[in-house]
Amino acid sequence: MKARYLKAKIKRLKSEISEIDDYFYMANEHGDQVLYAGMLEHKRDDIVRSTVLQLHTAIEDLLDCLIIDRMLGVTEVGKRSNKLASRRGRSLLKMLHGGRSIGFDTKLNLASTIGLLNGKGQKSTRGVERDTQQVQPQLAAQDADTTQTTTSTNEAVRCFTTGVTISTK
Repeated sequence: MKARYLKAKIKRLKSEISEIDDYFYMANEHGDQVLYAGMLEHKRDDIVRSTVLQLHTAIEDLLDCLIIDRMLGVTEVGKRSNKLASRRGRSLLKMLHGGRSIGFDTKLNLASTIGLLNGKGQKSTRGVERDTQQVQPQLAAQDADTTQTTTSTNEAVRCFTTGVTISTK
C-alpha cells in the first residue's frame, strides 16, 4: 500500500515539476533559439540561486538548534520541547525566529560567544551572507560557458561547506 502511494506521489510531483518547467523555461524550445538559450540561462541561474538559498537556510536552522541546546542546557535527545516550553525557551525562540528575530550575522556572533564556533568557522560562515548576495551578479555577468558555470556553482556551494567547526561539548 505504501509503495503504491509513493509511486503515485512521485509521478504527481514529476508531472507538476515538468508543467512548471515547460511553462517558464521551455516556451521557445522549438521557436526562437536565442530566446530559448536565454531562458535556459535563467533556469541555470534560478537553480544555483535556489541551491545557495537552501544551503544558507540549512546552516541557519542548524545554528538555531545548536544555540537553543547550548543556551537551555539540553543534553538529551527529546528533552528540547520541555525546555522550549519554559519562559527562557519561549524568549529564546522569539529571539531566533520570526519577523523581529536577530539576523544571521548576529546568530554567528552569539554562536561564537557561547562556544559553538571557533574563529575560523565564524569567519568562513560570515562569507555565506556575502556570497549569497554576490551569486546573482556573478551569474548575470557570466556567458554560457559551461566550465565557468560549473566553477561558479561549485564556489557558491563550497562557501557553505568548508571551514565551519561546531563544538558540541
